[in-house]
Amino acid sequence: SIVDEFKGKFENKLKILFNTKRISRLEAVKKAVQVAEGEYCVLLSVSSIFHNSMVDNLIEASKRDSDIIEFRARLRGVVRHDGALRKQYDKSVEINKHKDIYAYTYPFDFNKMFKTKLLKEITPLKWNLTLNSKFSIQLLYTALLSASTYSTYDRKIIRMKVKNYNTFNPLKMVKEWEEMFKFIEIYKKDFDLEPLRYAMYFTTFAITNQYVHENGAKVLIDKFEKVLKTLLNTEFKGILKTNKYFNNSSKESEIVKKRSLEGEYRKILKELN
Repeated sequence: SIVDEFKGKFENKLKILFNTKRISRLEAVKKAVQVAEGEYCVLLSVSSIFHNSMVDNLIEASKRDSDIIEFRARLRGVVRHDGALRKQYDKSVEINKHKDIYAYTYPFDFNKMFKTKLLKEITPLKWNLTLNSKFSIQLLYTALLSASTYSTYDRKIIRMKVKNYNTFNPLKMVKEWEEMFKFIEIYKKDFDLEPLRYAMYFTTFAITNQYVHENGAKVLIDKFEKVLKTLLNTEFKGILKTNKYFNNSSKESEIVKKRSLEGEYRKILKELN
């Protein structure tokens, strides 16, 4: 009855796809992109919270005319974060001339607008992992690697409700980063991984860990602590010394470094709010 109600309101503008069985979010995104006709796509879900002005804001943002347009990332639920843009690009810029974009974009797809043409190009690619429903690492960074232009729009447009571990698997998210690096080794051999290494550690230590420590069962906390300690003892301490994004004296990098080494994971995201 709800579907019929909106079909009446939107007439022939609404396309509805029915699945005969339960499918992954990745497969759902692929199907949606295949039938999309507009210039831009925004990936919403049942957990998306937005105001009546959302469409007006998206139309205004589209005037940036970039392959990818990022707006503020707001998380609600088991993680609460009012994420201001970590770096602003008020005009469309060429991504290959601004590699900082890889380091400072939020690792979510829900606070982005994508050119439909771009998504149609990348969704046929084969990824080894199905996507986390809130943190689509491989989709986002594959899009960035394939896109030409990027810009930001400094508005709060969509809030994402993160309810439970069914919609966000922290341990799987770490593996998704690993798969992303393998993907790059195959398709983008000459790509400099330095900004992505920073993005991975920011995500793992600043966002994922707070979610785990504040809302996870002890068994999950123990497993994730083991993952963090492994990262710290293998490459993280070395990257702290060599990665330029950890050595630019920014507030963000200093907080992530200090709190990670102290094990004060829950304080990172709060200090960045």
